[in-house]
Amino acid sequence: MKLLPDWYVALESRVQKRISLVAFIGIMGLLYWLLWQPLMVAKTLEMQRVSGAEEDLRWLLHKSAEVHALGGGKSATLSGVLDSSLKQYRLQPSKKVFNQRTGEWQLHFTAVDFRELLLWLNRLRRDSLATIVSADINRLSAGRIQVRLTLTEG
Repeated sequence: MKLLPDWYVALESRVQKRISLVAFIGIMGLLYWLLWQPLMVAKTLEMQRVSGAEEDLRWLLHKSAEVHALGGGKSATLSGVLDSSLKQYRLQPSKKVFNQRTGEWQLHFTAVDFRELLLWLNRLRRDSLATIVSADINRLSAGRIQVRLTLTEG
């Protein structure tokens, strides 16, 4: 089986080397244009996309800091959250009073499930809307308690 054509074998050694060099350069150029160059273009586009996303993130963080500096960042007032969360957790305070002078909420529960109350307080803490100023807890029966809470916003 012949690997090289007759016309190539008939050429002088010097000409064969030149043809081999041109063929090698041609194959390398073809590999560059078919493989390497598209990879580099895709990499450049991806780097531009990431750079744009990082710039957007920096802008969002800057604007977020401005909002928090202006006292924003809370999506709802404590009053609204108390009403909706009490309804969501099916808690019925026997007394719910807002003291305008101190800015505190006083909530009294005559008989409430301890676990439900803890879940509700955890939600208020998680949302960073309420701080417990005082709590007076009395055990009624297994799992049931009587509670007097004083909450403030923040």
